[in-house]
Amino acid sequence: MFELASLPQAVAHKSILAGAAVVALGGALGGYAIHEHNAAQSLVAENVQTTAALNATRQEVGDLTAKVNMLAARAQMQPAPPALSTRQPPLGRSQAPPGSALRQAAIANRCPGQGD
Repeated sequence: MFELASLPQAVAHKSILAGAAVVALGGALGGYAIHEHNAAQSLVAENVQTTAALNATRQEVGDLTAKVNMLAARAQMQPAPPALSTRQPPLGRSQAPPGSALRQAAIANRCPGQGD
């Protein structure tokens, strides 16, 4: 039936296999932990870069807002120059005398071939 000498040897093989399985599992978990640690460090570095870019953009927006406010204040301080115009507005249809050249030209442009 069973030999007593083979029983301790079988237990030894099983304990070696169990130890190897524990070492393999530990190696796999350790490798995954290292991978996750590297991924976390990469995300931290990316977060730092994004934060720096966002802060730079906020600074630019603040500078531009200050410039716009300064220009608006400067525009409010300076009075608008008076509009001095000695030019007469151009005559429209209703303002042109009936026999004038301007009215005849407007009629000729509106109805080509009929102003002759």
